[in-house]
Amino acid sequence: MSKISINHLFKNYGNKEVLHDVSLSVNEGELVTLIGRSGSGKSTLIRCLNLLEAPSQGEIMFNDTKVDYTVNHQGNLTRRSETTLSGYRIKVGMVFQHFNLFPNRTVMENLVDGPRRILHMNSGKTAAKAINLLDMVDLLEHKDKYPSQLSGGQQQRVSIARALMMDPEVLLFDEPTSALDPEMVNDVLKVMVRLKKAGMTMIVVTHEMAFTEQASDRVLFLEDGEIHFEGSPAALQQESDESRVKKFINTLNHQVSV
Repeated sequence: MSKISINHLFKNYGNKEVLHDVSLSVNEGELVTLIGRSGSGKSTLIRCLNLLEAPSQGEIMFNDTKVDYTVNHQGNLTRRSETTLSGYRIKVGMVFQHFNLFPNRTVMENLVDGPRRILHMNSGKTAAKAINLLDMVDLLEHKDKYPSQLSGGQQQRVSIARALMMDPEVLLFDEPTSALDPEMVNDVLKVMVRLKKAGMTMIVVTHEMAFTEQASDRVLFLEDGEIHFEGSPAALQQESDESRVKKFINTLNHQVSV
C-alpha cells in the first residue's frame, strides 16, 4: 500500500526551476533514500513533502487521499492551508539537519511540549511516552539536561525522539548526520535502523552511502531537479561507471579516501 506519494511535482523559485516533474511513491514500511549533489533538489523535495515549501505544481497523496493545500500568488501556502495541514504534518514528521531543539528547555521538556499542546495528551501519559522513547534512543540518563550540554549526535537523537512523540506514520529526514562529527554519525544511524526494523516508513536525504546501500529498500538519485535513477541498492551497485549516479558515488568515495 502506498503511504505517501507525489505526482508530477514542480517547484520554482521565481524563474529558477528547482524540481521538474518529479513523481515518487513510498509504500508502508519502506526506507527510501535520496542522494545527489548539493543543489540537486533533494532537500527541496523533502520539504515539499512536508509542505514546509509550497509546490508550484503537482499532487501529494497520503494514505491514498489527496492532500488539500492552497498556494497564493506569491507561491506560499495560504493561511487556510496552514490551518488545515496541521493534522497532515503531525502524521508526516520531520527531522532536520540542525536539530531545532528549544535551547532553554530540557530534553524532557523538548519532548513533552508538542503532545501536550497540539495533541492535548495528559501529562502522565506524555511523560511515560517520553521516558520510553529516550530509553529507545539511549538517552534516558540525559533527560534533565539542556541541549547545550549534549553532543551533536545526542541532540539529533533527541530530535528523532521528539518527532516520534507525535506518533507519525512517516518520518522525513533532511541530511540528519551532515552536521555531526564522524564519530557521532553511527549512533544516529543505528536509531534509524531500529526504526526501519520496527516498520516506520522513512524518506531520508543523505550522503551516507554505507547506510544507503545497507538499509535502503530503494534509492533515488536526483540531479538538476529530476530523478535520474530509482532502484534497489543492488541495482545501484550494478550501474555503469559512466553513469551519472556512479560518477557521483565515486566522487564521494574519493573525498573519503583523501
